[in-house]
Amino acid sequence: MYSPTRKVRASIRRTILLLLIGFVSTLLIVETAIEIGDAPYSPTESAALMLNRSQMLLARETRLEPTRFTCHAKGEDTPIYPLFIVVKTRAIGSGGFFQRRLFTRTTWAKEAHARGIPVIYAVGLSEDKITQKQLEQEHRIYGDILQINYIDAYYNNTIKTTGILNWFVKRGCQHVTSYLFIVDDDILLNLPRFTQMFTTNSFQADTMYGLFLPNIEPHPSGRWAVSLRDFPNATYPDFLIGASILYPTNVLPKIVDKVFELVEQNQPILFLDDVFVTGIIAQQLQLKRAPLIGIQDCSYTDLYSCTLINECSTVRRTYVWSKYVLKRIHKNADIIDHLINSTTIYNKWNPNFKQMRNGTAIIQLNQYDRSKFVFILIFILLFLVISICFLRKQSTSSTSIDRQLLIAPSTSTINILNIDR
Repeated sequence: MYSPTRKVRASIRRTILLLLIGFVSTLLIVETAIEIGDAPYSPTESAALMLNRSQMLLARETRLEPTRFTCHAKGEDTPIYPLFIVVKTRAIGSGGFFQRRLFTRTTWAKEAHARGIPVIYAVGLSEDKITQKQLEQEHRIYGDILQINYIDAYYNNTIKTTGILNWFVKRGCQHVTSYLFIVDDDILLNLPRFTQMFTTNSFQADTMYGLFLPNIEPHPSGRWAVSLRDFPNATYPDFLIGASILYPTNVLPKIVDKVFELVEQNQPILFLDDVFVTGIIAQQLQLKRAPLIGIQDCSYTDLYSCTLINECSTVRRTYVWSKYVLKRIHKNADIIDHLINSTTIYNKWNPNFKQMRNGTAIIQLNQYDRSKFVFILIFILLFLVISICFLRKQSTSSTSIDRQLLIAPSTSTINILNIDR
């Protein structure tokens, strides 16, 4: 006999079954994501366009050149430098970048000059005329600006590095020094320790030195993202982080020639200068790369016991240098440590993804993402429990009514029975 409640019960059972399947599926997905810590997605586009021939040719042109330090050609009147340092900075005539140059000039660069080591500052062009005039005025005062004829921007760093190397070779600087040290403008250098490494023959003449990174997979997103189209290989060639790279000058003409060979072939040039120069070009030329001992980031504040500290903010850099000076004269630096810890914060860069070059990129779940997953899981669980309880209540109610209909015949049925009698 047909019963409407039987159909309702079947529908409720199917609904409960579907809800359970959905819950179990969601649970498995979330649990797997939390356990593995990864959620796949397709690779992003590169963070910037690859550089082209016309852009790279600008690296051959200069607007301002150092007047304080010369290295035109090999000869009797040409000074010989134990080391030549170029600081990469930005074409800004005031504010933070200008203050970084002033700080460097009055701290470790001053010590470098006393040891006969040139320190110059490499910039590009500014689109602002007032800023350009400020840079020219700064150059008239200090005579240590190298300005290359390109618009100064982060993703033009390969043009800047190429311009520095080209200028160095073009001016014959490789004949008056054995090493070129290119650094960022936020570093602190323990010059006595660094120069001692030269006197103890710590460096080989055919090897570039810096913060050595082997087997690095290209970033799928963010500031350094490089797509599979722009770089299809699984990993970059081993390279040195661009914040501080020591070049033996005898390899620089080869590097410059190779770069411009690719430029003349109209090959696309990677905008990540350290990967391009010390990775791709160095690999093609079969140049050696090795770690430079004693490089730290600014979470480490004892410059006295290391070679170089990078990534320091303005205030933290001042305190770290003050601590270094006190330790050099054997004074207590506890008060400086207190100031560093109480007034400054160093946030070490920590990527929230894991790179993969197998056709997909992987985002790694951080603690915040895990918390969101757990919250969503709990919400889904509560929703399903409430739904199931409600459906079971409806099912129980429908079953009770059906039983009453079966046990207690209706009035019309009784009347029919009475008529038959």
